[in-house]
Amino acid sequence: MRTALGFLLCLLTSALCGAAEPAAEVRLWDEAKLSPSRYEVRMENNVLVPMRDGVLLSTDIYYPVGEGPFPVVLSRTPYGNNDAGYVEHGRFWASRGYVCVVQDCRGKYDS
Repeated sequence: MRTALGFLLCLLTSALCGAAEPAAEVRLWDEAKLSPSRYEVRMENNVLVPMRDGVLLSTDIYYPVGEGPFPVVLSRTPYGNNDAGYVEHGRFWASRGYVCVVQDCRGKYDS
């Protein structure tokens, strides 16, 4: 009896979950709450930034064109700062009034 009741409960739960309407689109953030894209973007590509031990780290810097000061978003990556996803990332933040710095980790890609 207990097994049959457990099976019936699982079956009912599965049916209810399957009947729910799927989300039309999954979003990581609500675009209505994001600041609008209102700045032109200037980019400096492959700026070599020296570390204390002399190692040079390849860095792409995206600036909003306009009067600052601007806050900074720093992203460090082992996957290459010139990757299209990071270019989009940098342009996204800079167009909204942030300086975005994308830097390769030491020993990776151009660093």
